[in-house]
Amino acid sequence: MFKGRPPKPEKSEARNRPNREKKRLTKTVAITELHPAPELMNEYAQQEWDRLMRNVSNLIHPQDLGILDIACRAYGLYIMLEEEMQANGRFTTNSNGMTVLSPLARESKRQLEVYQKIVIQFGVTPLSRVKVAIPKKQDEEKPDPMEKLLSML
Repeated sequence: MFKGRPPKPEKSEARNRPNREKKRLTKTVAITELHPAPELMNEYAQQEWDRLMRNVSNLIHPQDLGILDIACRAYGLYIMLEEEMQANGRFTTNSNGMTVLSPLARESKRQLEVYQKIVIQFGVTPLSRVKVAIPKKQDEEKPDPMEKLLSML
């Protein structure tokens, strides 16, 4: 009935198995200076760039600036579309005389979704802030107790 222990897997099979170790957290190299907004952004996108750079500059790597640029452009376009819809209305009539949602409203919604998907990755929303590990700054680290004792002497 029992034939004993099954044979050990070959070395090639063992290499293909998923790594069961805990995932190592990669250190985020924060940018040291606030980058100015790219020139081709509209005024709303530039304001959002400045706001996000002040809030997430300690979390992002210089390679992340491109995706941040896309988020800010989406936000700027969203605001412009919303302003235009306030002036012209959110609905329009089609050729059959039916009232339908305007193309501006659909595009506005799409730009907002793009913006939200990106900023969640940077920990800008309250829920995503909980998930993002914020690196400690040098001045926030606790002092060494031995150093404190030696300084008292």
